[in-house]
Amino acid sequence: MNGFGRGFMGLPPVVKNIILINVIMLLADFTAKSVFGKDLTMILGLYYPKSEHFMPIQVVTHMFMHGGFLHLFFNMFALFMFGGILENVWGPKRFFIYYMVCGLGAAMVHESVIAFQYSKIMNIISPEQLQLVIDDGASYLNQGKVFSDETMKNLQLLLNVPTVGASGAVFGILLAFGVLFPNTQLMLLSPQYL
Repeated sequence: MNGFGRGFMGLPPVVKNIILINVIMLLADFTAKSVFGKDLTMILGLYYPKSEHFMPIQVVTHMFMHGGFLHLFFNMFALFMFGGILENVWGPKRFFIYYMVCGLGAAMVHESVIAFQYSKIMNIISPEQLQLVIDDGASYLNQGKVFSDETMKNLQLLLNVPTVGASGAVFGILLAFGVLFPNTQLMLLSPQYL
């Protein structure tokens, strides 16, 4: 289980492919924005089901989209550090199932929190305000504008801002590593030592 010096090519296949897919998707997002003016994060990120932007496939695709290079880097660094060890212990199939279940489970928890917030807003918003948010909320947000009314702004953001990232799946990996190897000593390197 000694992973010193193995590098990226020495990673087990599932971890390696997840990292590659995430990097490719970030590059595709950058390319789509600059060449076609399309934001893949806004298309493949996970929206609340009551949003006009929601598509069922987003439940899976949001795990492969990230909000930028640093978001991707820290998620994939954690996967690189701990995922390979878990995949070597469990095998590729079990590791992949665990990774996906953690990512999907985190999405369901997140969507449940949004559902709770949504129901609270629906109890206090007027029908006119609701219609205004539904009609104009997305276009205002694309212009960088939000409603001045706090309730309308919260609803606008709930319906028009997607969830992206592999953080839920990665936290599942960190949890499994901590449970399986509770006495492992980790050394944190700060920039002064690099």
